[in-house]
Amino acid sequence: MHALVDSHVHLDHAAFNADRAQVLARAQANCIGTLVIPGVDRNGWASIRHLCAGNHRLHAAYGLHPLFADQHAPNDVQALSAWLDAGDAVAIGEIGLDFHAQSPDRDLQRHFFRAQLQIARERGLPVIVHARAAFEEVSLTLREVGGLRGVVHSFSGSHQPARVADIACCIAELRGETLSTLAAATTANARRVFGLDAKQD
Repeated sequence: MHALVDSHVHLDHAAFNADRAQVLARAQANCIGTLVIPGVDRNGWASIRHLCAGNHRLHAAYGLHPLFADQHAPNDVQALSAWLDAGDAVAIGEIGLDFHAQSPDRDLQRHFFRAQLQIARERGLPVIVHARAAFEEVSLTLREVGGLRGVVHSFSGSHQPARVADIACCIAELRGETLSTLAAATTANARRVFGLDAKQD
């Protein structure tokens, strides 16, 4: 079977501090070959860079998450652009809009979202977009900015990379496909979107 790609795992989160190596080992044992780690705020970018630098299977994305919009500083967008100069990012993310109850100010979210989309377009990088209770506006904004590619998602459960294989099995069964066929297609999509080297799996 082709190795799968986990295109969104916050492996830098403190919840993984106790068993991060074991999480990666379980992922590899379940044919998860490549993982993309999106950032959520400026303070976390360095740890993601450090984590990815030590493992060729891990790839960094940097962004300013909408749920932390009221914690982002006005110059964080400029800081993001400068941070990307290192050339290690495979995407800008996690960015987006979250209009769920008690979310930060919507106009502030919109400001950071649009600013980061512009950076992504200028740099030719894909985006990892969070959309909760705001899909219509997210979709409209993406069309307005144009020239973008990436992943749009909303997920509120717990997540571990090894479980991607279970999800792939369920989807393959529902589609009446073999797991190998599904894995080949989804992995090819992820490699194309994020510009990943097939030799890295």
